[in-house]
Amino acid sequence: KTGDILKEESIAAATVGADVVISAYGPGAGDANQIASAAKSLVAGLNANHIPRLLLVGSAGNLQVSPGLQFLDTPEFTAYKKLAEAHGDEMEILKESSLDWTVVSPSAEIHEGTRTGSYRTAADQLLVDDHGKSHISTEDFAAAVLEEIEKPRFARARFTVGY
Repeated sequence: KTGDILKEESIAAATVGADVVISAYGPGAGDANQIASAAKSLVAGLNANHIPRLLLVGSAGNLQVSPGLQFLDTPEFTAYKKLAEAHGDEMEILKESSLDWTVVSPSAEIHEGTRTGSYRTAADQLLVDDHGKSHISTEDFAAAVLEEIEKPRFARARFTVGY
């Protein structure tokens, strides 16, 4: 179902009877602050319906590359810094809510590919392969999202998916 993510009454109307809500909202070239506004609307709209679970797609930018250093604060991170910071704000809004939420962050690169069924997960650490590349196919990312819905392991937490 669809609705206006920036209006809590639209969220409430679109989620009646849902067991879980998945949001992959991004403002595109719009205002990054809309990410926090959307999170507030989701929290209010889902609370109105007593929805048991929310899963949000987050950003790789606020994952850690080493203790205390987020990917967005490295020279390699060149695009979407405001969006990554806004996803950090989004997580703070979720932490203050009573919702059972999960944020899933993709790897630094997410691309069309094949579903291998072979991927790794981590909590807050950017995953890299043996060649130092952080990537995941959209197909395996989607599989990880569905697996988290069917077999929850990251309640009120974030996780990431990569090869």
